[in-house]
Amino acid sequence: ISKAPSGFFAPVIRPMLKKISRRNTLYVRCITAHYPGVSFMSALKKQRIDLRLTDGDKSMIEEAAAITNQSITQFMLNSAAERAAEVLEQHRRVILNEASWARVMDALSHPPTPNEKLKRAAQRLQDME
Repeated sequence: ISKAPSGFFAPVIRPMLKKISRRNTLYVRCITAHYPGVSFMSALKKQRIDLRLTDGDKSMIEEAAAITNQSITQFMLNSAAERAAEVLEQHRRVILNEASWARVMDALSHPPTPNEKLKRAAQRLQDME
């Protein structure tokens, strides 16, 4: 653990590489900094993900992390979080084919006349306001 100029312990990241057949497993141990007023346990992240990757993928990730001035852990976490947000956003969008799109647009352009139940609901809403 290295001592930061302010007297606090700086985080240290120690990657360890273990050769497994033709793949590499990258283990990253993160020691979290301890700051006064913050309990040590609350400062620790409690979840972890282990993965296996090829030599080429590992080299590419290391190079990209170095270019962006991030640790491998920071780079992988940021990249995965960004991609997860994209996937979730795409999943939440409605994707329609031409025929379905035309039906939706037609329904918006020519809404059906409200029935009695809808009229009563609208009246109750107005009364509440």
